[in-house]
Amino acid sequence: MIGSDYVYPRTANYIVKKYLETKSIAPSGEIYVPLGQRDFGPAIDQILAAKPDLVLSTINGDSNINFYRTLHERGVTASQLPVVATSVGEGELRVLPPVTTQGHYAVWSYFQSVDSAENQKFVLLYERDFGHDRVLDDPMEAAYAQVYLWKQAVEKAGTTDTDAVRKVLESGMEVKGPGGLGRLHGKTHHMHKRFRLGRIRDDHQFEIVYESADTIAPDPYPEFAFPGWSCDWTRGGIKKGPAVDINGR
Repeated sequence: MIGSDYVYPRTANYIVKKYLETKSIAPSGEIYVPLGQRDFGPAIDQILAAKPDLVLSTINGDSNINFYRTLHERGVTASQLPVVATSVGEGELRVLPPVTTQGHYAVWSYFQSVDSAENQKFVLLYERDFGHDRVLDDPMEAAYAQVYLWKQAVEKAGTTDTDAVRKVLESGMEVKGPGGLGRLHGKTHHMHKRFRLGRIRDDHQFEIVYESADTIAPDPYPEFAFPGWSCDWTRGGIKKGPAVDINGR
Protein backbone atom coordinates (compact mmCIF):
# COMPACT_ATOMS: atom_id res chain seq x y z
CA MET A 1 0.00 0.00 0.00
CA ILE A 2 1.27 3.46 -0.89
CA GLY A 3 -0.65 6.66 -0.33
CA SER A 4 -0.52 10.37 0.26
CA ASP A 5 -0.22 11.22 3.94
CA TYR A 6 -3.65 12.48 4.94
CA VAL A 7 -6.92 11.12 6.29
CA TYR A 8 -8.41 9.46 3.18
CA PRO A 9 -5.50 7.12 2.32
CA ARG A 10 -4.93 6.20 5.95
CA THR A 11 -8.62 5.47 6.53
CA ALA A 12 -8.99 3.52 3.27
CA ASN A 13 -5.91 1.44 4.03
CA TYR A 14 -7.07 0.80 7.57
CA ILE A 15 -10.33 -0.64 6.20
CA VAL A 16 -8.47 -2.70 3.60
CA LYS A 17 -6.13 -4.13 6.23
CA LYS A 18 -9.05 -5.06 8.47
CA TYR A 19 -10.77 -6.75 5.53
CA LEU A 20 -7.61 -8.66 4.64
CA GLU A 21 -7.43 -9.88 8.23
CA THR A 22 -10.76 -11.63 7.68
CA LYS A 23 -9.06 -13.55 4.85
CA SER A 24 -5.89 -14.27 6.89
CA ILE A 25 -3.90 -11.97 4.60
CA ALA A 26 -1.59 -9.11 5.54
CA PRO A 27 -0.09 -6.42 3.29
CA SER A 28 3.62 -6.72 2.63
CA GLY A 29 4.18 -3.03 3.35
CA GLU A 30 2.60 0.37 3.91
CA ILE A 31 4.11 3.69 2.81
CA TYR A 32 2.88 7.28 3.10
CA VAL A 33 4.36 10.25 1.26
CA PRO A 34 3.61 13.98 1.61
CA LEU A 35 1.09 15.54 -0.74
CA GLY A 36 3.06 16.89 -3.68
CA GLN A 37 5.83 14.31 -3.27
CA ARG A 38 8.18 14.19 -6.28
CA ASP A 39 10.97 11.79 -5.32
CA PHE A 40 9.60 8.24 -5.34
CA GLY A 41 12.92 6.45 -5.62
CA PRO A 42 13.14 5.35 -1.96
CA ALA A 43 9.46 4.35 -1.84
CA ILE A 44 9.75 2.23 -4.96
CA ASP A 45 12.93 0.63 -3.61
CA GLN A 46 10.91 -0.37 -0.55
CA ILE A 47 8.04 -1.70 -2.68
CA LEU A 48 10.32 -3.80 -4.88
CA ALA A 49 12.14 -5.19 -1.85
CA ALA A 50 8.81 -6.39 -0.41
CA LYS A 51 8.04 -8.30 -3.65
CA PRO A 52 4.25 -7.75 -3.55
CA ASP A 53 1.74 -9.22 -6.00
CA LEU A 54 0.22 -5.79 -6.59
CA VAL A 55 0.34 -2.22 -5.28
CA LEU A 56 -2.75 -0.47 -3.93
CA SER A 57 -2.19 3.24 -4.54
CA THR A 58 -4.05 6.02 -2.76
CA ILE A 59 -1.59 8.65 -4.01
CA ASN A 60 -3.38 11.88 -4.85
CA GLY A 61 -2.79 14.71 -7.26
CA ASP A 62 0.27 15.39 -9.40
CA SER A 63 2.41 13.11 -7.24
CA ASN A 64 1.08 10.36 -9.48
CA ILE A 65 3.12 11.71 -12.40
CA ASN A 66 6.47 11.00 -10.79
CA PHE A 67 5.25 7.78 -9.16
CA TYR A 68 4.36 6.14 -12.47
CA ARG A 69 7.32 7.73 -14.23
CA THR A 70 9.74 6.33 -11.68
CA LEU A 71 8.16 2.87 -11.89
CA HIS A 72 8.63 2.99 -15.66
CA GLU A 73 12.23 4.19 -15.36
CA ARG A 74 12.94 1.23 -13.08
CA GLY A 75 11.68 -1.07 -15.79
CA VAL A 76 8.60 -2.14 -13.82
CA THR A 77 5.69 -3.04 -16.09
CA ALA A 78 2.03 -3.58 -15.25
CA SER A 79 2.34 -7.27 -16.12
CA GLN A 80 5.13 -7.61 -13.54
CA LEU A 81 3.64 -5.47 -10.79
CA PRO A 82 0.17 -4.02 -11.40
CA VAL A 83 -0.83 -0.84 -9.60
CA VAL A 84 -4.49 -0.50 -8.58
CA ALA A 85 -5.20 3.18 -7.98
CA THR A 86 -8.15 4.84 -6.29
CA SER A 87 -7.33 8.41 -7.31
CA VAL A 88 -6.21 8.18 -10.94
CA GLY A 89 -8.82 8.90 -13.59
CA GLU A 90 -9.05 10.13 -17.14
CA GLY A 91 -8.15 13.67 -16.06
CA GLU A 92 -4.88 12.59 -14.45
CA LEU A 93 -4.00 10.34 -17.40
CA ARG A 94 -4.02 13.33 -19.76
CA VAL A 95 -0.64 14.44 -18.37
CA LEU A 96 0.89 10.99 -18.00
CA PRO A 97 2.68 9.42 -21.00
CA PRO A 98 0.76 6.26 -21.98
CA VAL A 99 3.91 4.15 -21.82
CA THR A 100 4.16 4.81 -18.06
CA THR A 101 0.59 3.80 -17.18
CA GLN A 102 -0.67 1.32 -19.78
CA GLY A 103 -1.93 -1.90 -18.21
CA HIS A 104 -2.26 -0.56 -14.67
CA TYR A 105 -5.69 -0.33 -13.03
CA ALA A 106 -8.05 2.11 -11.34
CA VAL A 107 -11.28 1.62 -9.42
CA TRP A 108 -14.25 3.95 -9.78
CA SER A 109 -18.00 3.86 -10.26
CA TYR A 110 -17.77 5.58 -13.65
CA PHE A 111 -15.38 5.64 -16.59
CA GLN A 112 -15.77 7.69 -19.76
CA SER A 113 -15.70 4.40 -21.67
CA VAL A 114 -18.95 3.09 -20.10
CA ASP A 115 -20.75 1.48 -23.04
CA SER A 116 -24.28 2.84 -22.99
CA ALA A 117 -26.33 5.11 -25.22
CA GLU A 118 -26.83 7.58 -22.35
CA ASN A 119 -23.12 7.85 -21.68
CA GLN A 120 -22.17 8.16 -25.35
CA LYS A 121 -24.58 11.07 -25.68
CA PHE A 122 -23.19 12.63 -22.49
CA VAL A 123 -19.61 12.39 -23.81
CA LEU A 124 -20.55 13.88 -27.20
CA LEU A 125 -22.36 16.83 -25.61
CA TYR A 126 -19.49 17.44 -23.19
CA GLU A 127 -16.90 17.44 -25.98
CA ARG A 128 -19.11 19.75 -28.05
CA ASP A 129 -19.26 22.32 -25.26
CA PHE A 130 -15.75 22.03 -23.79
CA GLY A 131 -13.52 20.63 -26.55
CA HIS A 132 -12.55 17.25 -27.97
CA ASP A 133 -9.31 17.31 -25.99
CA ARG A 134 -11.21 17.30 -22.70
CA VAL A 135 -12.17 14.15 -20.82
CA LEU A 136 -14.73 13.07 -18.26
CA ASP A 137 -14.09 11.18 -15.05
CA ASP A 138 -15.94 9.77 -12.05
CA PRO A 139 -16.14 12.91 -9.86
CA MET A 140 -17.51 14.89 -12.81
CA GLU A 141 -20.21 12.32 -13.57
CA ALA A 142 -21.14 12.14 -9.89
CA ALA A 143 -21.45 15.93 -9.61
CA TYR A 144 -23.58 16.06 -12.76
CA ALA A 145 -25.96 13.34 -11.58
CA GLN A 146 -26.27 14.82 -8.09
CA VAL A 147 -27.51 18.14 -9.47
CA TYR A 148 -30.40 16.26 -11.08
CA LEU A 149 -30.99 14.25 -7.91
CA TRP A 150 -31.34 17.52 -5.99
CA LYS A 151 -33.62 18.91 -8.74
CA GLN A 152 -35.95 15.92 -8.40
CA ALA A 153 -36.03 16.32 -4.63
CA VAL A 154 -36.84 20.03 -4.87
CA GLU A 155 -39.67 19.34 -7.31
CA LYS A 156 -41.11 16.64 -5.05
CA ALA A 157 -40.75 18.80 -1.93
CA GLY A 158 -42.17 21.85 -3.69
CA THR A 159 -39.52 24.04 -2.06
CA THR A 160 -35.78 24.59 -1.84
CA ASP A 161 -35.91 24.57 1.96
CA THR A 162 -32.97 22.46 3.12
CA ASP A 163 -34.81 20.40 5.73
CA ALA A 164 -37.71 19.68 3.39
CA VAL A 165 -35.40 18.63 0.55
CA ARG A 166 -33.35 16.47 2.91
CA LYS A 167 -36.48 14.66 4.07
CA VAL A 168 -37.42 13.83 0.48
CA LEU A 169 -33.89 12.68 -0.32
CA GLU A 170 -33.88 10.40 2.71
CA SER A 171 -36.87 8.54 1.26
CA GLY A 172 -34.42 6.84 -1.12
CA MET A 173 -34.64 8.83 -4.35
CA GLU A 174 -33.06 7.50 -7.53
CA VAL A 175 -31.29 9.27 -10.37
CA LYS A 176 -30.06 7.88 -13.66
CA GLY A 177 -26.75 9.42 -14.65
CA PRO A 178 -24.34 8.65 -17.50
CA GLY A 179 -22.82 5.91 -15.35
CA GLY A 180 -26.16 4.26 -14.69
CA LEU A 181 -28.71 4.22 -11.91
CA GLY A 182 -27.84 5.56 -8.47
CA ARG A 183 -30.00 5.64 -5.35
CA LEU A 184 -29.52 7.72 -2.25
CA HIS A 185 -29.27 5.73 0.98
CA GLY A 186 -31.38 7.77 3.37
CA LYS A 187 -29.66 6.63 6.55
CA THR A 188 -26.08 7.41 5.51
CA HIS A 189 -26.64 10.11 2.84
CA HIS A 190 -24.34 8.13 0.52
CA MET A 191 -25.21 6.62 -2.85
CA HIS A 192 -25.83 3.05 -3.95
CA LYS A 193 -23.46 2.81 -6.93
CA ARG A 194 -21.70 0.24 -9.10
CA PHE A 195 -18.13 -0.86 -8.61
CA ARG A 196 -16.01 -0.80 -11.77
CA LEU A 197 -12.42 -1.88 -12.33
CA GLY A 198 -10.68 -0.32 -15.33
CA ARG A 199 -7.39 -1.19 -17.02
CA ILE A 200 -5.53 1.74 -18.55
CA ARG A 201 -5.34 1.68 -22.35
CA ASP A 202 -2.78 3.42 -24.56
CA ASP A 203 -5.25 6.23 -25.41
CA HIS A 204 -5.66 7.61 -21.85
CA GLN A 205 -8.95 5.74 -21.47
CA PHE A 206 -9.96 2.62 -19.54
CA GLU A 207 -11.03 -0.83 -20.57
CA ILE A 208 -13.66 -1.87 -18.03
CA VAL A 209 -12.58 -5.39 -17.07
CA TYR A 210 -15.04 -5.92 -14.22
CA GLU A 211 -18.16 -4.34 -12.81
CA SER A 212 -20.56 -5.35 -10.08
CA ALA A 213 -23.78 -6.96 -11.24
CA ASP A 214 -25.81 -4.30 -9.41
CA THR A 215 -25.30 -1.20 -7.32
CA ILE A 216 -23.68 -1.68 -3.91
CA ALA A 217 -25.16 -0.33 -0.70
CA PRO A 218 -22.91 2.16 1.09
CA ASP A 219 -21.41 1.20 4.44
CA PRO A 220 -19.41 4.05 6.01
CA TYR A 221 -18.55 1.96 9.08
CA PRO A 222 -18.10 -1.70 8.09
CA GLU A 223 -18.37 -3.86 11.18
CA PHE A 224 -15.08 -5.69 10.57
CA ALA A 225 -13.22 -2.36 10.74
CA PHE A 226 -15.40 -0.26 13.07
CA PRO A 227 -17.16 -2.63 15.49
CA GLY A 228 -20.07 -0.97 17.21
CA TRP A 229 -20.11 2.04 14.88
CA SER A 230 -23.05 2.92 12.61
CA CYS A 231 -24.62 5.86 10.81
CA ASP A 232 -28.29 6.78 10.56
CA TRP A 233 -28.98 10.45 9.91
CA THR A 234 -32.72 9.79 10.20
CA ARG A 235 -32.16 8.83 13.86
CA GLY A 236 -29.58 11.18 15.26
CA GLY A 237 -26.56 10.55 13.09
CA ILE A 238 -23.43 8.62 14.02
CA LYS A 239 -23.42 5.97 16.74
CA LYS A 240 -19.89 5.58 18.08
CA GLY A 241 -18.35 2.31 19.15
CA PRO A 242 -14.90 1.71 20.64
CA ALA A 243 -12.22 4.13 19.47
CA VAL A 244 -10.12 3.00 16.52
CA ASP A 245 -6.61 4.08 15.50
CA ILE A 246 -6.40 4.36 11.71
CA ASN A 247 -2.66 4.98 12.02
CA GLY A 248 -2.14 1.57 13.57
CA ARG A 249 -0.04 2.97 16.36
